[in-house]
Amino acid sequence: MGRYPDLTNRSAQLLSKTRNAVEFEDIRLLFSSMAKVIIETGASADQIFNVDETAFCKASKSKRVVAIRRSKNVWATTPTTSFHMTIIACGSAAGFVVPPVFIFPGKTVKLDILNGCDVAGAAVSVTQSVFLGMTLFEE
Repeated sequence: MGRYPDLTNRSAQLLSKTRNAVEFEDIRLLFSSMAKVIIETGASADQIFNVDETAFCKASKSKRVVAIRRSKNVWATTPTTSFHMTIIACGSAAGFVVPPVFIFPGKTVKLDILNGCDVAGAAVSVTQSVFLGMTLFEE
């Protein structure tokens, strides 16, 4: 690295290939579509909710990579793991927060799985895919 003062060794944060593939134009289209619907319907802050599905995978070690010195975000792409848990969080623009739902793979979970969970109203569900589908969303 001595010959390249702008480069340094850093630990990369792991990011799956699918999450790394978001295009700026797609984000712009999403926000302009949302703004149009909000204006057309006259929706208020207590009628606007954001639902986010976040997967937690088995921990993988960060890779060492070469990055530009003083860069804030250093990412590495990693393959998907076979087991993960999904958490669904939801809140309104007015600040109302819905308790989270924890989704596990399989057909059943133990009744005491939420013992030790300090979040009031938190729920658990199971699904074969571990991802949020319409049936699970409606439940």
